[in-house]
Parts: sequence; structure tokens; C-alpha cells
Amino acid sequence: TYDVRPSVGAEVNRAWRNLIENNINSKVDFTYKFNVGERDSKLKFGALANFKERDFEVLNYLFRVRQQSQYDFNNNGDANGLFEGANLWTPESNSGTYIRGNFEPANTFNARQELFSGYVMNEMPITAKLKAIYGVRLEQSTNFYTGQSNDGQTIYNNTKVLDELNLLPSVNIIYNLVENMNVRVSGSQTVARPTFKEKSLAQIQDRISGRTFLGNIDLEQTNITNLDLRWEYFFSPGEMISVSSFYKHFVNPIELVAFDAVAPNNFQPKNGNDTDLYGVELEVRKKLGFMSEALNKMNIGFNATLVKSEIAVDGQESRSLVGQSPFIINTILGYTDSDMGLDANLSYNVQGERLSIVGIGGVPSVYEQPFNALNFKVSKKFGEDRKYGLSLAAANILGQTNRLEYKNAGEENQSFQVLNPGRSYSISLSWSL
Repeated sequence: TYDVRPSVGAEVNRAWRNLIENNINSKVDFTYKFNVGERDSKLKFGALANFKERDFEVLNYLFRVRQQSQYDFNNNGDANGLFEGANLWTPESNSGTYIRGNFEPANTFNARQELFSGYVMNEMPITAKLKAIYGVRLEQSTNFYTGQSNDGQTIYNNTKVLDELNLLPSVNIIYNLVENMNVRVSGSQTVARPTFKEKSLAQIQDRISGRTFLGNIDLEQTNITNLDLRWEYFFSPGEMISVSSFYKHFVNPIELVAFDAVAPNNFQPKNGNDTDLYGVELEVRKKLGFMSEALNKMNIGFNATLVKSEIAVDGQESRSLVGQSPFIINTILGYTDSDMGLDANLSYNVQGERLSIVGIGGVPSVYEQPFNALNFKVSKKFGEDRKYGLSLAAANILGQTNRLEYKNAGEENQSFQVLNPGRSYSISLSWSL
């Protein structure tokens, strides 16, 4: 016997999401060149205005069956039987399938952002070996929100929910040690603002996993201080090696957190405590012709980053920042033959285990496990003026799965989500005018 019982999870529903977003962006930039003594200098300045507006709604409909014991679904439980003509509700039978709208006010909202900014920057050669690039940017960002909570107790009517005026300085000092070798020191202030979805009252359910994203109208922007020290050496055009260290300080970082222990499948972005992040990076781009003449058309690129981030928890413990891997490795082996119009590359990427969702109460945190991505692509241009191109590509050659796991100290990891993207292959043909 087959029944539709919403109270135990056997719910039949359909949801439609509508999103309309308008984005108007305008900017103007000026460059003024002049001389300081015998050295060329450059002054840049400009302004930007950006208007962005989003209308969003989720329409949800529930399918219910009245007096379902009085008739049988077609095909012994086939869900399609719910919609067979004989099984639809009618006034005469007072039984069968009917549709009820499930309107949630929080899932219909209008959000608008107005951003105005201006900047001035100077590129100044101080000596023959020392150059400074410095400037400042002023940004005024305002967000407005129209919407209400599901209980109707909280209502916003074109209400200003974000109003920030930021002065963002930047300085980059470059010292030429010897020919083709530089040392760079830089510092800057930047911001990361919450998205419309994050700074809202919306309660958006993922229909596949059943998890719900809860907006946070009280979310604040993140202010970031950046410091970098970099050594770089250029072999020839397209070839270089660099070693750098960096430090970032986050005020009010935005992180995805489990809502509470009672609703562990509900997640909400929240502002965390101030965070410090440290890292070092090695980057190499080199042609392989120095090893053998036969390898002259091959090149290799390598980038490795080690990162340590610390955010205080309850004033005693610390953990990593959400979304920040302890290491990142990118490698690419390429082959280019300009005479034949042939280009091929084999790339590999992996990121260390990183925190995805912060746990709360008895709900452990969720970590994304390393994904070893190995991809290949080869392209060939041919025809008169090489207007035609043929490309073959293979992605996820190793057949890796993307895994998110609950992680609790002293216990074995438990699956939170497993996605098997599989291997994919593609072929494309292009023609340029």
C-alpha cells in the first residue's frame, strides 16, 4: 500500500525560483604623464558608479492527496499516478490530488546596492632602481532591502541595511636589485561585502539535499589589511621565478555556520572574530629548452602556497578560516608549436583539507577533502590564416570524488556530502572571422 505522508518526509512539491538582476556600471579614468627630473612619472585618477538591483522569489507548491485510502495510485505506487486524470480531486468525489500554495514571505525580496568610488594613484620613480606606486581609493556603498520575515514581525520597506564609507590606501614599492631581479613590498586596505543572498531574510532550501540557507540581514562587511613581500627574477619573456610571503588581517570575516544543534541542516553566514592569516608562495614559469634542444617547445609552470589562518573561538581555542586551505598546488606542463598552430597542456591542481561549515553545539564542523584534479587539453588551428580551430579536452582524468565530511576530534570522519562528477570529455570546433 502506497501513501503520501508529508509528516514523515514523503512530501511531493514543486518549486520555482525567479531572479532578475540589473547591473549598471560606469567609470572614467584619466592618465597624466609628466617628468620628475629626468624620470618619467604617471598620475592616474578616476571615478566609478555602480547600481545593482535584484528581484528574487521562490514559489513553492505542495501536492496533497485527500482521502487517498478510497482509491489506488496508478501503477502500484508510481508517483506519476498522482497526476493521472482519474486521481485528481473533483468536487463530486472530494478525493484525489490537489495543489496548495506554500507562500513564504521571506523568500520574496528586492535588494539594491549603490556604489560610488574615486581614486588617485601615482607611479613615481624615486631613483634609477627604486620605484613607488601609491594611491588611495574612496568608496561609498549603500544597500537597501525590501522584504519581510515569515512571521510578519520584521518588515523592511526600501530600508537602508548597509552604509559604509571606506578610505582604502595602497602602496607598492619596487626595488631593482640587479638586472631582471626585483624586490617588492606592498600594503593595502580592501573590503569584502556580503552578497544580496547573504544579507537578506531569505530561507532558501536546496531541493536535492534538503538543506536550507538562511540569510542574515545583520551581516557586516569584512575589512581586510594586506601586507606582501616578494622577490622575483625574470629569465626571459614568459619565464620567471618568485618567492613571496604575505599577511592578512580580517575584521568581521563572513563564514558559513550551522544554525543550531536543533536544525543542523540549516546554515547561515555570520561574522566571525578577527582573523590573522600568514602564507608563503613559490611560483615558477620556465621553458624546458635549457635541458635539451628537443624540449625547446615545452614549458612548465608551478605554483605552491602554504597558508596558516587563525581565528579565535571562545577566547581560548583557535581554528582555520572558512574556505582557507593549508596548502594549494598548481602545476602545468605545456607544449606550443607556433608554426603548426598546436598547443597542448596537462594541468594538475590540489588544495588541502579546508573548513566549509562551522559546527555549533553538538554538531561537528564540515571539511572539504582534497580533490586531485588532473586535466588535459590540446588545440590545433588550421586553414587559411588559421581561422579554424579544433580542441579536445579531458577533465578529472583521475576520476576523483568531491567529499565533504563531518570532523570531530578523536573520532572517525563521517560523510556530509559526496559528489562524483565523473570524467568528462569534450570536443569543440571554432571559426573566427
